[in-house]
Amino acid sequence: MRWKIFLDFYFLPLLISKSTNQKIKIMKNLKTLLLTALAALFLVTTITSCNKDEAGVYNPDKKIAQIFEKQYNEQEYLTEQWTWDGNVLTKIDYYDLGEAAGLENFEYIDNKLNKVIDNYLYYSLYFYDEANTKHYSKIEYYDNHDNKLSEITFQYTEDKVTSMSITTTAVTKQFLTMFKRGFIGKMIPAQSMNQIANIVEKNHANNSKTTTNVAFVYEGDNVISMSVGNYITTFAGYDQYKNPIYNWTPFRNYYEETNPTVFQYNNPGSMTISFNGLNFNTTFSYTYDGDYPTYINTTSEVEGVSVTNTTRIVYLD
Repeated sequence: MRWKIFLDFYFLPLLISKSTNQKIKIMKNLKTLLLTALAALFLVTTITSCNKDEAGVYNPDKKIAQIFEKQYNEQEYLTEQWTWDGNVLTKIDYYDLGEAAGLENFEYIDNKLNKVIDNYLYYSLYFYDEANTKHYSKIEYYDNHDNKLSEITFQYTEDKVTSMSITTTAVTKQFLTMFKRGFIGKMIPAQSMNQIANIVEKNHANNSKTTTNVAFVYEGDNVISMSVGNYITTFAGYDQYKNPIYNWTPFRNYYEETNPTVFQYNNPGSMTISFNGLNFNTTFSYTYDGDYPTYINTTSEVEGVSVTNTTRIVYLD
């Protein structure tokens, strides 16, 4: 989806000396690796809802049922299936090239999100400011051995998240997913594969901790600038329509990352990532159904090579 596209540009230095065909091939093959590397780097960025008053309450006017993606003029694939119980989101199933890849189950206390647990039994716990129901206090993320992998704390100004601090150890779950689903994983016997997975998971406890600070600047109800270390992402050209994931959880177990677009009430028309004196641009165009987008075309340019991806969102009737 569009909120993942900005991650692609962090691998741009790898493309400098490649031919056009090689660049496109690299962009396709390294997408999953890219998400994994960035998750391990700073574990940051995701929110959604149309009830903007309470943190942990996600009840949009239009509820997402399915999300499809079409990359680099290839076949369209289902990537997400959302399950609702009335106004409560209970589960998201994730797919990779049409095959089941993972899931998240959502648990609530008094209609507020309390816990998210995925297919690896990794889980995140949600805490709230007792004095202000609009504010998260922190989110803690654990592996399936109850080792804390990350803690996200929030700072607010006038009910807007203006900064997050993410303290985390290296994350390996997405690596295990790639390893098991890839060529090597299919060649190695299941017993050996599980032994490798156990060794990697145990290494979590020995990883050193790092802290990353993320700062947001707003214009009205939308983020216009996000800073993560030397990386600065700016958004412009917002439309007047609703972002379908506004006020959803700022952390997704499956991707092991946070997502700043959940802080955006509307949908941006462009995004620029700047680092080390380089600027990389992405533009977005939308087709709408009522107040919400149904098609999102994302066009990114790399050294004269233009690549367009399409996200299609299907809502419940």
